[in-house]
Amino acid sequence: MTQTKKKPSEFGGKNTITDNKTDFKAPAPEEVGVEIPSPAEELEQSVLEIYQAIEREADPKNKAYGLLKKVVSKYPSESQIRLKASDICRLEVFKPYFKKTDVLRLWREIFETSLDEKAEGDMQPYEREIEPYEGEVNGAELLAEIQDRLRRHIVFVDSDVQSFTCGLWILATWCIDSFNFSPYLMITAPEKRCGKSQLVGLLANLSKKPLEAGNLTAPVLFRLAQKHHPPCL
Repeated sequence: MTQTKKKPSEFGGKNTITDNKTDFKAPAPEEVGVEIPSPAEELEQSVLEIYQAIEREADPKNKAYGLLKKVVSKYPSESQIRLKASDICRLEVFKPYFKKTDVLRLWREIFETSLDEKAEGDMQPYEREIEPYEGEVNGAELLAEIQDRLRRHIVFVDSDVQSFTCGLWILATWCIDSFNFSPYLMITAPEKRCGKSQLVGLLANLSKKPLEAGNLTAPVLFRLAQKHHPPCL
């Protein structure tokens, strides 16, 4: 005859021995300090984890999308964007999120949507139509205000002459269609970080339909100039 010894329960209870098998009675969660979340709490936690995962993934994708819009907007010609689409989506910053079809679809959203359907925030500066002032404008007073604004942010070598020249150039952009040709505005500085970019930014904010043409190809520049008549910066 085999004799089986009884062992005390790990939790202080008693074991019942039947045919050499132990029937263990687990303690209630509250007896050992374990909190079991309710179904509503479990659901809320699952939703929160999913939301945080989406947010972590969406943030870099949204930033890449904003950058892609700027890149695509540099190619108003459909033939140009078709040639460049594959190269664009292979760039490290775009490769994880976009394909060639995404680039072409974004191009159509930017350039094939009519101006009436575009939101103001989605328009490029050279696409925006500014409503003219209803009253009379004193040109001399307006030029003086522009000069004051320029002097407030830019340190010129010859403040009177250079701010006056920039002011005249800004005013000329608002009636550029009345001229057969337009002068260049040359901005130079003795070294880097002297405020050239800041001056260009001011000129863009005060000019009519400004277009930054430094990185545009000749065909794209020709098409934009023909369609929007922007002053190029």
